[in-house]
Amino acid sequence: MIDVAACPVQWTERRDTHSQFAERNDAYRTLSSCQDYCAGQPDCVAVDFDFNDNSCWVHRNQDNLVDDFYRENTHQYRIDRECATGTTTTASTTTSSTTGL
Repeated sequence: MIDVAACPVQWTERRDTHSQFAERNDAYRTLSSCQDYCAGQPDCVAVDFDFNDNSCWVHRNQDNLVDDFYRENTHQYRIDRECATGTTTTASTTTSSTTGL
């Protein structure tokens, strides 16, 4: 399991596009709530958010993302749940000193 605090979810946006075979979820009417829902579902691979009617469409099958279709004001957000390799975050301390003359 990925530690979300150590590895935040990244999204790849595809503007004016959507894919078939998504599930509409009317409980989430904002982009951020739609993305948060997807991020909390281990099998969610993407969401399509339709800004025309504020509808959230959830994708659970990576293979269905191949067939993209143009739809104005509907953007697809593909989730990336893996941290970049070779990246570490460490705390550091800076010490300075002054010498009087």
